[in-house]
Amino acid sequence: MNSNLSQRLRASFISDAKKVIGAVEPVVARDEFCAYDLKVLTIHVHGVKAVLFNIGESELSKTADALETAARAGHLDFIRQEIDLFIENLKGVVASIEGESEGAPKVQANDDSDFVKSQLQIIKTACDDFDIEVAQAAIESLRQASCSAETLELLRQIEEYILVSDFDAMEELLSRYLQM
Repeated sequence: MNSNLSQRLRASFISDAKKVIGAVEPVVARDEFCAYDLKVLTIHVHGVKAVLFNIGESELSKTADALETAARAGHLDFIRQEIDLFIENLKGVVASIEGESEGAPKVQANDDSDFVKSQLQIIKTACDDFDIEVAQAAIESLRQASCSAETLELLRQIEEYILVSDFDAMEELLSRYLQM
């Protein structure tokens, strides 16, 4: 798992993962799946798949993808075989992230604009290359430095775009900021 996750990204993932667990556990506890159960499973597993990949949990993301495909196709044997371990591993990731602590970012009136722009360029390039780990490392570098409230808000927006894999919106946001 990527240990450079920001506090906001951690909180967002934990919240989403707990919703997935809460929705999926009752479904898989049933002896029989109905069409609605498969839809619930498909929607929730799909929703966590990209987030798992973006936080560095690529194997669990692959399992989510396989479960989503199986649910869409109605392959109940595969679902029964894989879902319990998937939920257990997802709970493990949540517990691991909950156990990590991170101090609040330092806020100051003005940024070191050269440093901020260099880190934002790294984030932009990394996301163009779909290298989320490098982007997260640059975000964490900015968080460790003293940043203005404006920069911290920009980082929050970037992290949200990374979380939902909206790289086009992030590209636009960073391009506007870097042109200033």
